[in-house]
Amino acid sequence: MAPLVLERSAREQLADAYAQAGGPFPVSIDNQPDYVVMSTSDFEAYCEPPLSDNQRRMIREDYESALRGEVVDAKSAVARIRAKYGL
Repeated sequence: MAPLVLERSAREQLADAYAQAGGPFPVSIDNQPDYVVMSTSDFEAYCEPPLSDNQRRMIREDYESALRGEVVDAKSAVARIRAKYGL
């Protein structure tokens, strides 16, 4: 599948692409095929034991935080901690 160009909301595009693919599919960003889009129910097939209600809630909450831009990449977070504590 070709990389997505976000012309509509990302959520709508992903839902449409998921339906067209009939399940999980790879996403390329800047020609790097590093991502797979999959529904929680499909993801559960790979989990042992299945996701709990709390885990599903946490995934949804984390996704919503990411949509709001409330995320920091790990390298930046570690750099801040090192600077703060002189490490």
